[in-house]
Amino acid sequence: MKQSSKILSIFVITILVFVSCNSAPSKRVVAVLAPLTGSFSQSGIYIQNGIEIAKAELKKRNIELNVSYEDACLPVEVLKALKYLNRNKKLKTVLANYCLIGLGASKDYLTKNNIITFQNDTFPSELVDNKSHIFSLFPPTKDEAAELAQYSIRQLKAKKIASIYVSGQWGESFSKHFSDSINNLGGEIVESINVPISALNFKAEIFKIKKANPDLIFIAHVGAQLVEIIKEIRKIGIKVPLISTGSINDKSVIEAIGDLGKGLVFFVPHFKAFEERLVVFKEGYKAKYGSYPVPLTQHAYLITILYAEGLQACADDSSCIAKRFEEEVLRVNKIKQDSRFVLSSL
Repeated sequence: MKQSSKILSIFVITILVFVSCNSAPSKRVVAVLAPLTGSFSQSGIYIQNGIEIAKAELKKRNIELNVSYEDACLPVEVLKALKYLNRNKKLKTVLANYCLIGLGASKDYLTKNNIITFQNDTFPSELVDNKSHIFSLFPPTKDEAAELAQYSIRQLKAKKIASIYVSGQWGESFSKHFSDSINNLGGEIVESINVPISALNFKAEIFKIKKANPDLIFIAHVGAQLVEIIKEIRKIGIKVPLISTGSINDKSVIEAIGDLGKGLVFFVPHFKAFEERLVVFKEGYKAKYGSYPVPLTQHAYLITILYAEGLQACADDSSCIAKRFEEEVLRVNKIKQDSRFVLSSL
């Protein structure tokens, strides 16, 4: 009888432990640093959409993430948000950061405080690295720039190329690696122009490009400013082909460009390593929003799911979670470079 009671007690305790671990959703505060207002707000909205769909899926699996959306892009905004969240909520993770200028300014703070961070866009290799626990499943700007350069020379047969790019690490990294690849392939950069992120008028810059007489123009910018650059290029009478980064793959940007962008070529980052996991998500997203999710949205969704799975497997141990993402990044990097992009055009 005593033996039976003992077995019964163990059985009851086991059930109670199981229930306590699986019935009540656990809440963990994670941050999202992205522009939610202003010229680049659409990028922030794309990221938010992916995370919210992932959160809904996770809630069904009894995992609840408490996401703090911070309207932060500029260095002062990003650092202010990080310090506030870390001081008041013991922040362990930035689930998505969008603006590289903010990441560059806060990298030391993130590393010092052991905050795992996910960069939600293409990135310069020197800024995103596993040792600092800053991860991304996006390909680096160097790889995308190389693909764009090869297409420019080999398929478009361009010899003289002009480049216009946004100031800051993202645009400058694209410009450097694109120019290096063009030169290595036998082409020539006849004009290279850096424009401030706040600039809205590009007439003088486009006039300089026209004087250089290129047979192709490379553009590395985003949002409304990207639209204005293309409009000014066509308005001033330049008719050569255009090539741009995957940032142009934005429904609002494409609609604003209209026929002026006809024939423009770009490469869209492709998460080949996660194709099967994204199938249901893409269809569900299309049913909800009327179009398939852009890479920013796909990445935000993937990171949220993978991070939540890491929390479960690692019992909230940051070192263990970081190790899992190191392995994911290594797996992704083994995929052939040209398989990480999809050629597209307007």
